[in-house]
Amino acid sequence: MKYLSKKSFISLTAVLCCVACNPLSDLEAQKEALLSQLKQCPPSETQNNTTEAEKLNDCQKELTHQLQNIDQEIYKAKFGDNYSELKPYTNGYWLAIKKPFFAIQRAKIGILDPNGKEIIEPKYFDFAQIQTKKPLIPYADHYFLDIPNLPNPLIDHYNYLFPIIYLQDTHGKWGGIHLETGQEVIPFRYKLPHLQGDHILLIEEDEQGNEISEILVNQQGKTIFKPSLYGKDFYDILDEHYIAVYQDNKSILLKDQKEIIVLDDKVHFSIRDKFIFVESRKTLDRKIYSLDGHLLFEADNSYVNVLSPNSDLIYIESFGGRGKNKLIDTSGKILFSDIYNVSKITDSLFSLENHNRKEAIIDLKGNLLTDFTYDGLSSLDEKHHLIKFFLNNKEGVMDTNLDIILPAIYDDIAIRNNKLFVSQYDKTTVFTLDGRPFTKIPHNYIYQQGNFIVVGRDKKEALLSSEGKALTPFEYDKASIHTFTLKNKEENTVNHPYHIGDLAFAQIQGKYGVIDSIGNIIIPFEYEHLRYLTDNLFAFKLNGKFGIFDINKHIIFDAVYDEIKYSYYNPHLFFVKQNNQSGVIDIKGNIIIPLIYEELREYQQYLFLRKEGKWGLFDLNQHQFMTDIKYDTEFVANIVLSHGLFSTKWHDELIFITTEGKYPASYLQRLEDNKTLFGVRLLPKMTISDTPTSEGKTEFEQFETLLKQFKNHLLDFENIADQDLEKFIQKVHLSLENKKEEVQAILTHSFKDSEMAYLANLYLNATYLDIQFLNKLKEELTSDVEGISMDLYIHLLLDYLNPKNIAIAEMKDVKEKLQLKYK
Repeated sequence: MKYLSKKSFISLTAVLCCVACNPLSDLEAQKEALLSQLKQCPPSETQNNTTEAEKLNDCQKELTHQLQNIDQEIYKAKFGDNYSELKPYTNGYWLAIKKPFFAIQRAKIGILDPNGKEIIEPKYFDFAQIQTKKPLIPYADHYFLDIPNLPNPLIDHYNYLFPIIYLQDTHGKWGGIHLETGQEVIPFRYKLPHLQGDHILLIEEDEQGNEISEILVNQQGKTIFKPSLYGKDFYDILDEHYIAVYQDNKSILLKDQKEIIVLDDKVHFSIRDKFIFVESRKTLDRKIYSLDGHLLFEADNSYVNVLSPNSDLIYIESFGGRGKNKLIDTSGKILFSDIYNVSKITDSLFSLENHNRKEAIIDLKGNLLTDFTYDGLSSLDEKHHLIKFFLNNKEGVMDTNLDIILPAIYDDIAIRNNKLFVSQYDKTTVFTLDGRPFTKIPHNYIYQQGNFIVVGRDKKEALLSSEGKALTPFEYDKASIHTFTLKNKEENTVNHPYHIGDLAFAQIQGKYGVIDSIGNIIIPFEYEHLRYLTDNLFAFKLNGKFGIFDINKHIIFDAVYDEIKYSYYNPHLFFVKQNNQSGVIDIKGNIIIPLIYEELREYQQYLFLRKEGKWGLFDLNQHQFMTDIKYDTEFVANIVLSHGLFSTKWHDELIFITTEGKYPASYLQRLEDNKTLFGVRLLPKMTISDTPTSEGKTEFEQFETLLKQFKNHLLDFENIADQDLEKFIQKVHLSLENKKEEVQAILTHSFKDSEMAYLANLYLNATYLDIQFLNKLKEELTSDVEGISMDLYIHLLLDYLNPKNIAIAEMKDVKEKLQLKYK
């Protein structure tokens, strides 16, 4: 009960006390009550990369374990008191109750089937339920079937070596019994079995503990290898049938426990489809064997590759030159030599390139299906079994039966929307996949955009049906058809009568309108311009002015504006301009921002507004100004900062403003009387003179001396995840104390020269940011025993990084000027 809280243990004890005196029906009622409580638990908050156990919340965990104990009592009541304990045996299936159970009788172990029938007599001392992966939740599988809001475990979380159960007899020896038949398949003479890959290693010892034999068995208990026959040398299980053994300076390959390859060399064995590859570890020479161990080919140190799992071919690429490559079959016979390259066309066809750089087609057996006549071969479309071939810088198409569909007379061939688009002499046309002309209508070019099939000639365009028939006359202006998709206010296409690709803007004699893909006019061709905004709304232009209407031409705004744009972040707000003055209105025509501004710039929910050359900040969600219109430059969003900062200039000084229109504490702070006071300390911009003074020179040297006397404790910020937490916290503490000493020294020293006082204040601005960052970092590091997450650390670092870099850049600029001046 170690996983239960004290509170849950008390309630569980009370339940079990009640259970002990109730008949079976009462026990099952208790179980139903617990299941009902489990259904009342709040849903789990599932996340990616979490185990099933982590997905259970506290309520679910506690009740699940109580159910486990109730079920123990139910099975005791059903099958009698002969069994002191029952545990579920998972065999790889997630079927609740419908699986065998271990039964313990007088400290002996046997197995019952789901109905309580004895499969294996309870006479064993111990069992080993061997699995390739650790179970995620003990016994929780039964309740996943009943509780829909719990995550459903996947079978591959478990991979038990079913159907063999390993048991220990009265003599302490281990053997294996088949769960379905109850027959002994592994004799009881081994130590505790161990998992090795997907197999079980069994070791036999004598009474003195000396090893007698060692075998490796598969999941069915069949012996696949006897390591003891080869001493303690290294062996490698390639698959169920093949095992490589490395003994002294020999390399041996066994197939079904029989030696088929023995080499006096240290090599690497690998099974690749129908072949055995052998590579010498010394010379890198390669040999190819059949699956029965017959040598087929010696490839020296060439690159060797099976063309495909279905082929009988091996491509041997010589390092002596690509023109010396070979192709061999499963018998080792050289089918082609002096090959330049082999490449896949389809799953059953390959391109073979000879030393003259001409290509032919071969099948999986290496049979030559064509002559070496092609300049190139490639798959055009595997789904439709089409091959593109190249002759004399022209392209053609054949099928996988090698029947010509299109001759090699075209400059380019591509497949789009189940049609062959070809170009020849700057003219584009379309064929069906079997090579028939798609349309008989004369045209110079053809293209498809969305569901629109467009043909063009004489600077006009028309629409075709999917069968190539004319839907409209050649009346649309050239290159004027552009598809778009209607979206609702949620920015999706739900509940719209038109599907994606079904609508397009077009022009007739310079006038804009909207058509569907079969040529129906949705909006007539009578507008100087049309632009889709959002939620069925269009900006239209008449007599040089813009208005807004919907898809049914219902007027939202009359055409009185010089320009209309919709807000990208707030789709029901519109930026309008009239007489060179800009403002914002909503979809009902309400004026959100009056048309009195020279310029508007949008960033998320914020607007940057310019009036009389000055800038301000407006929150569109709050419908209120966050700052006055007084700043010298447009606001720049620091989008990497988690709290949101904008930078601008005021009196030629770079400053920061939060999204709430306030100056951030992380920009500047001052230390006075051991208290941290947050606020803005704007420093008037100072021009550094070219004339040195004796007082300035002395104080500059004193400033540099002050900085040199402090030891910088540098932090490795890039590899924080790899550092010891306690040591890193100590480094943060040392750096923090160091920065505070620097600040105190600068504040204590009185700089009388105005330029040096300016430099000192700039230095303090940057150092205050360091102190605030280190304080916050230390607080986060020490508030949790797990330390700080990398995501939180990065956000914290970025909060201070940009303003700190600005402050340092300003300080360095002044310091360099003074250094040049005095040195």
